Amino acid sequence: MHRLACPCERNRVFHHPARAAVQREADLVAQVAFPLPVRVIAAALGIPGERQDDFKRWSNPLVGRLDGQSFTESAVADIAEMTAYFHEVVRERTAEPGEDLVSWIIAGAAKGDDALTARDLVSFSTLLLIAGNETTTNLLGNAYHAFFQHPAQYERVMGHPDLGRVIEEVLRYDAPVQGIVRLTNHEVDLGDVVIPRDAVVMILFGSANRDETRWTDGDVFDVDREPRDHLGFGSGIHLCLGAHLARLEATIALDVLRSRVAVIEPRGPATRLRSAILRGFTAMPVHVEATT
Repeated sequence: MHRLACPCERNRVFHHPARAAVQREADLVAQVAFPLPVRVIAAALGIPGERQDDFKRWSNPLVGRLDGQSFTESAVADIAEMTAYFHEVVRERTAEPGEDLVSWIIAGAAKGDDALTARDLVSFSTLLLIAGNETTTNLLGNAYHAFFQHPAQYERVMGHPDLGRVIEEVLRYDAPVQGIVRLTNHEVDLGDVVIPRDAVVMILFGSANRDETRWTDGDVFDVDREPRDHLGFGSGIHLCLGAHLARLEATIALDVLRSRVAVIEPRGPATRLRSAILRGFTAMPVHVEATT
C-alpha cells in the first residue's frame, strides 16, 4: 500500500514504502516532461534525438505566435534554420525513403492530383514536431502540479488501476491547450449574445471543461471521475493530431514514475508558461528519491 505524507501545505511529500536510495534535486519539466515527447516524435520522424535542444529553440517562436507575439530577429533566424533543416530531410527521404513517418508521408503525397509540394511536406513535418512535444510536455507538468496541489488524490493515483482515466481527468481539469482562436464565417446566436460574421473569437476549452451543466463539481480534481467528452484536445476535425500519442506517453510516464520514485516533492515554485493559449510549465523543481 502506498503512503502519502503531507506534513504541511507547503511541503507535500509522496512516499513509496520501499527504502529510498539515490536522492537528488531535479527539474520535472527539463528532465522528464520535455525530453520524453521530443525523443519519441524525433524517433517517429527519423530525426536524431540529440537535436532536442534545437527542436525546443525552433518551436518556441511558433508557439509564441499562437498568442500573437511578433517574431524577433533571432526567432526569424531560428525558423529559417528549422525550415532549411526539414527541406533537407524531405530531400533525403524522397531520394532514399526509410521506415519513418516523413518517408510515409512523402510516399502518400506522391499519389493523385492533390500531391503535396515540398513546402507542404516541410510545413506538415514542422506541425508534427511541435504538436508532438508541446501538448505532452504541458500535460505531464499539469498532472504533477495537480498532484502536488491535491495530495489525497495523488495517494489514489499511486494505486489506481486505470491510469488512462487519471490522464483524462488531468486533461479535463487543466488542459494543455486552454483555447483556440477562430474567425466566424457567419452570424452566430450564443445565448443572449449575437456574434457577428468575421468576428475573432476565443473558444475556451478550459472553461467548457469546468461547465457546471456538464460536470458535477467541475472545479474539483477527482481521479476517480469518468471525464468523457471533455475538450482537452479539441474536437471534431480540429482534434489535436497528437492526442492519442500524448495520452500514451503521459500514461506510460506516470506509470514508470510511480513505480520507480519513492519520494517526489516540490522544491520551490514552479514557473508557468506565459501563454493565453497553452497552459503548462517551463520549470518545476522537485526533490526525488528513487526506490530500491
